[in-house]
Amino acid sequence: MSAAHHDDIEGLGIYQVFTGTGTGSGFLIDATHLLTNSHVVFPYREVAVEARDRTRIVGHVRRMHPKRDLAIVELSQPLSGQLLVLDDGSPLRPKQRVNIIGYPVGLPLSLTEGVISHPKQNLDEQQFVQTDAAINPGNSGGPMLDDKRRVVAVTTCKLESAESVGFGIPIADVRAFIDAFRGQTDDFGVVCPACDGLIVTADGFQVAPGITIPSDATDIAIGHLPHRIFEQAAGLHTQSRGRIQDTDRTIKIFGINALLFTGSFFFG
Repeated sequence: MSAAHHDDIEGLGIYQVFTGTGTGSGFLIDATHLLTNSHVVFPYREVAVEARDRTRIVGHVRRMHPKRDLAIVELSQPLSGQLLVLDDGSPLRPKQRVNIIGYPVGLPLSLTEGVISHPKQNLDEQQFVQTDAAINPGNSGGPMLDDKRRVVAVTTCKLESAESVGFGIPIADVRAFIDAFRGQTDDFGVVCPACDGLIVTADGFQVAPGITIPSDATDIAIGHLPHRIFEQAAGLHTQSRGRIQDTDRTIKIFGINALLFTGSFFFG
């Protein structure tokens, strides 16, 4: 990104997202809708989005794809930031320069630079754009831009056990998620990869064959159930904000306390 682009990032439609437990980043896909990570807004249905003048407006979570870690928030009033262009899916290449823009550790809008380390890195049966650009807590949900300021991925996490190993969600998956949302008629939906549909109401969550969590449950012990199996079966995200160690951990899944076995990633 050129020096001129460094000077005008304040005009971009990238905003800080606040929940009851932390912050993240997101960017406008139109004047009243913001794209971010599912884990940034999870498990809330309402969040706050801060404008440049530090005023906060209410955002309603409209759609989530927990497995792909994407969410769309509808804003209670329009924001005027510049809309970013989504890349058309042109092939990415190693050593291609990229920029991460967001709100690291609660700081004002910031930019870090790096290159693509691997354009199609496979992790947990999904593809990610791997980069060496610095990713910190709070960056999640922000855009990964190329040198023409096009969004080539959405920042999601970094590997905690290594330096300069961060990941973004490829633009093809981002476009597909946005396109599906444009056709959504329900106020809220959770993409369910296992059932090839959209969950809009829940009588219970099937976590494995023969094991269902009732929707009014408050606590459930799932034990050492690999998070990938849980996500595929229930279409729900088993990762929470902050450092996640290789140990059992109790987290909330749409108001349900669940004991799960998780991995070692760091989510901002």
